[in-house]
Amino acid sequence: GATGSYNHAGNVTVASGGVFNFRESGTNTGTYALNGTGAQVNFTAGTQSFNAGSDISGTGVFNVNGGTVTVASNTSADNLQLSSGILNGAATLTVDNGFTWSGGTMSGAGTTTVVSGAGLTLNLVPGSVVLDGRTFNQQSTSGTWTGVNSIFLRNGAAFNNSGTLTATGTTTLNNDAGTASFTNSGTLARSGAGTTTNFNASGGTAFTVSNTGIGVMDVQSGTLAIGVASGGLGATGSYNHAGSVTVASGGVFNFRESGTNTGSYTLNGTGNQVNFTAGVQTFNAGSDISGTGVFNINGGTVTVASNTSADNLQL
Repeated sequence: GATGSYNHAGNVTVASGGVFNFRESGTNTGTYALNGTGAQVNFTAGTQSFNAGSDISGTGVFNVNGGTVTVASNTSADNLQLSSGILNGAATLTVDNGFTWSGGTMSGAGTTTVVSGAGLTLNLVPGSVVLDGRTFNQQSTSGTWTGVNSIFLRNGAAFNNSGTLTATGTTTLNNDAGTASFTNSGTLARSGAGTTTNFNASGGTAFTVSNTGIGVMDVQSGTLAIGVASGGLGATGSYNHAGSVTVASGGVFNFRESGTNTGSYTLNGTGNQVNFTAGVQTFNAGSDISGTGVFNINGGTVTVASNTSADNLQL
């Protein structure tokens, strides 16, 4: 009905092959236990507020496929899928076993964390997804990023990768409103000949891309491009590199933004290259370019602020 509601403070259990569907607004302080293969809960409309006591457990999947889930208190979920709709709130949602994100929006001042032992599937085949103002901590050691669409970062959104995330297909991490950041302190692997993973700001003002001292950007095949697509990284965006960029045979790493460098570029193989085309990059202590591939300066300014060695350089 127009003012109907579904409020849950007890326990919903779903056995193998069972399905629990709901689509009403209300409050949640109870548990969902999906114990068995094929068990699922589908939330499709309304606004559900997950308060203290909320928990999603078991091998089955809790699927948000419409409506809004507000994480008002710290909540854990074993297996979660966001297909459409909104996941928001100021608290932390922790995914313990598997998270599939194929549509919809994560927003609010809170945090979504996929822990290291969990799986992450960013499936951008159906369409694009949005991270709006929220922090997304990707700690999975087996994360995959596939498809042909975009992850839109908006209004202070922060995407932090401290696990292993493998990108395939031609996809974009796009800051299209306000500011955003991507911080890599794990491994971002790029795979798939003839495809490109883009980082750009089509409408945002400052997209900060950072590869920290323990971060690895590993171009196994295809192209990883930072700030090359339309809009670059925004008027005040930057690319700062303190870790390791490795480029295998045939791989390409393109970037065209200002920032600082204290990390290494390793180009081991044939036909691999790094192309710097715009901005001002300052090479400080720790900077190094090694391997048989070519580091190509084809625009912009490289400031050698500390003694640096390069095996193969083209200006």
